[in-house]
Amino acid sequence: MSAMIEASLKLHKVLETIKVDFPRFYRALNKCAVQFTEEVPRVTIDNQVLKLNPQWILDTGMHEMRDALLHDALHLLLCHPQRYQKVARWIRGAKAGELFNVAADLEANCQLDDQGLVLPPHFLLPGIQYEDYDLRAMPWGRTAEEYFGLLLRQAVENGGLAPPGSPSDESDCCLEGVDSTENKA
Repeated sequence: MSAMIEASLKLHKVLETIKVDFPRFYRALNKCAVQFTEEVPRVTIDNQVLKLNPQWILDTGMHEMRDALLHDALHLLLCHPQRYQKVARWIRGAKAGELFNVAADLEANCQLDDQGLVLPPHFLLPGIQYEDYDLRAMPWGRTAEEYFGLLLRQAVENGGLAPPGSPSDESDCCLEGVDSTENKA
């Protein structure tokens, strides 16, 4: 049997368990088109397209794959892409998307954990250090916007944001029309 067929069958089995155990999440996932691609390391949803790495599917256990799919479905159910657009009015640059992605992951993963799911160790939760973000003092169970504000404050305090009006490249984040000193409070 080809690897692609094997990955497709395994995905179908996991989606069937989600359909039975988490019907609301299944309905969100079922609205997505499915694309197998090696362009993503694991799984992501982009513009209502569920993108899955077929090798990741084959290498991943059913439980971990289910949890990753639930995580991405929750991003849809929580309208994170639409909510990011509201935040993006004030922040530009690659850093804004990265900050909101971390914030949205924190919101989604707290909710999944509160539902009793055992999350894989690479899932972001308050209480850990993650790359350049100190999540150790983050409160539990906040919205993505609240987490975004806390992460934004960290970035300003650590010099990770360019002040308004200064030149910035794609890796910077610049506040649009906001005095950066207001964000330090």
